[in-house]
Amino acid sequence: MVAAGIVMSPRNRYGDFDLVQRLTVEAVAPVQEGFDFITRSLVSVWESYVDLLDTQRENRELRSLAAELEYELNLLREDRAENLRLRKLLEFKRKEAKVMIPAQVVAWDPSKWVQTIMIDKGEEAGVGKNMAVVSYSGIVGRVIAVSSHYAKVLLILDQNSAVNSILQTSRSRAVLGGMGGSLCELKYVPPSEYVAVGEAVVTSGLSGFFPKGILLGYVKSAEQNPGELFQSILVVPAVDFSTLEEVMVILDRPGRFIPQATEPEPDEDS
Repeated sequence: MVAAGIVMSPRNRYGDFDLVQRLTVEAVAPVQEGFDFITRSLVSVWESYVDLLDTQRENRELRSLAAELEYELNLLREDRAENLRLRKLLEFKRKEAKVMIPAQVVAWDPSKWVQTIMIDKGEEAGVGKNMAVVSYSGIVGRVIAVSSHYAKVLLILDQNSAVNSILQTSRSRAVLGGMGGSLCELKYVPPSEYVAVGEAVVTSGLSGFFPKGILLGYVKSAEQNPGELFQSILVVPAVDFSTLEEVMVILDRPGRFIPQATEPEPDEDS
């Protein structure tokens, strides 16, 4: 180009711009400056875009790793919680010194009128009707139906449940009945008996279903209503049924003979 040739001519390479060069520079330099700015901007945008893609990929990888770690952590929490529950059940079994087998809760009755659960032990495991079902906290209920591998358990919360019981401190006899909700009521306690809030209620052993002395719950409130023959007493069950997952079935019902294993007698000729 003529302008370029004028700008780069030897005669003017080290001197001041002449008029043509000055006009050329003034016209071309802003365009060149703008082009350089656009070029730098495009390069910067491209680098930012590449960095963004790398960051997004790293974020996806980190989120995936975090999800895997959270999944594994949750499994560890579940294993730890299950181990603690099973350890408490085993401690309860040793303390009670009764023939028991563990079982898992596999289903709840969906009806709000019936409070039952299904467990994964049945006739083949030695489970029979009316056997007591417990957790490490206390009485859960009793078996009301059995198949080969499963059993239905009527909870003490059910309105059809009635457990002969004793107030642990006063030794007053009563019957613990379900109310169909989260509480039970203690029936047939006369007004003359003092019942303290927080007093423990245990099985009396008289029903033929439950061994004596196993915890049922704690007194929540006790009211003496004028003209009534008995007090109105509410009991909070010892078992937290909302988190119940494992139970124990007591195979040796009161009055039921359980044959014990014996060592074989030695041969007289030996």
